[in-house]
Amino acid sequence: MKLFFFYFLLLTLISNTVSAIEKDITLHLCENCSYNEAKYYANQESPNMRCESSNPKHEMTLGNEACYADSKKVIIADTQSDNHFVFLISYKNQGLPALNLEKYSQNISPASNDLSVINKVKITDKNFSTFIKEAQAQIKQQPVSSSSDTTNNFMSISETNSETCPSHIKSAVNAAYGGKTASELQTKLNDKVYRDFKNPESAFMTDKMDSTGFSLFALGFSYQGSWKKVSRNFNTIVDLPTHSDVPDSTGYKVVFNVKWIKEFRGLDVELNPLFTKFEGYTLSLLTKGGVKEISSCLEEALDQNLSHSSKTPIGSGSSHSPIFGGSSGGWDNHLCEKHYHDIQGEKIATVKVPC
Repeated sequence: MKLFFFYFLLLTLISNTVSAIEKDITLHLCENCSYNEAKYYANQESPNMRCESSNPKHEMTLGNEACYADSKKVIIADTQSDNHFVFLISYKNQGLPALNLEKYSQNISPASNDLSVINKVKITDKNFSTFIKEAQAQIKQQPVSSSSDTTNNFMSISETNSETCPSHIKSAVNAAYGGKTASELQTKLNDKVYRDFKNPESAFMTDKMDSTGFSLFALGFSYQGSWKKVSRNFNTIVDLPTHSDVPDSTGYKVVFNVKWIKEFRGLDVELNPLFTKFEGYTLSLLTKGGVKEISSCLEEALDQNLSHSSKTPIGSGSSHSPIFGGSSGGWDNHLCEKHYHDIQGEKIATVKVPC
């Protein structure tokens, strides 16, 4: 009887230990990370906290708050070796209010499932990096379309200005938002995937992977990962026309981020806001206020591809007051703010344009 009780207690302790670890595991791939660097990255993570009333008969208040959290496993894996660090991030003083819980970390050894996942991520990283480099070289030889004959017009363009505007501006905006470029690029990439690999899952072993990170579900655990101290640019650049006699043509660049999605057994493309540029401004900057005035040609090209708000004068004074001082010159000398949105209503850009 005592022996049975001992085994029962042991199984209970093992079960509690396993269940005390969150099912979502953070996995960062890092190049030549030291122990201190790995511990720093691990300590940026926090377990999910749940709070309840310490007295089930009363509603939870600050006075009776009792908070708990399972341990969070964080793995910092090296891209070049098997020198991996695994930490459990936990809280001390569990059962007390949230402010009294103290976060701490402890080192543990990687489980066999962890090592298997790390290996699959590293294989996918290597194969995906090679694939993107080869695809980019092929696309440069046979570039995808950077403009579209059919566009989704939300507002008609002035014929006079359209004739005088440089062609590279319309080509860049159409490539980014016209839809045809993204569709053609995605088709070319997926055609190459199935030429190179009869079974893509044999080379790309993660559920998802792109420049920002990766994910993989294995044996009941969800591994969510990102890159640390190492850059991954799974991108393709659209070949836009540039002209030596038009200096501002070099300020335009359209870049798509490429993502592997196992569920669809293929690749998806999405406009990269960090590297795509119009008139030297990245899209990530254009989503913020305070951007300098854009040219009328870029404004017209954006109007042709995106929905937009009405122009609103910049400043908090009367709408009849000059924006930049003075009392003459009319609204042509003043700037208004204009917002652009995609078809889902998400803001794409906020720019300054002549009123």
